[in-house]
Amino acid sequence: MMAADHIAHIEIVFDNNYEKHQVIPECDVPEGVLSEQQFAVLNRINEKFADFGSVEISNYSHREKGYNATKPGEIISYLYARDIQLSIP
Repeated sequence: MMAADHIAHIEIVFDNNYEKHQVIPECDVPEGVLSEQQFAVLNRINEKFADFGSVEISNYSHREKGYNATKPGEIISYLYARDIQLSIP
């Protein structure tokens, strides 16, 4: 849908035998949609996981309280966001 609306598209890049799917923006984020704090969080997450492959991200996320406290097939509650162990500056 984002590609059809010219918001973003996916580029597939091969790096060290890994297939990476990169979301490439096609337009600027409209002013006021995200706060500076929200942008800062997104940047920290991007830095944290920049060198992770999909298996590493999966393993990392499966150690989180929200994943472990939720039954298979259920949606993980946003309330678990308080417990995320994202040890980044």
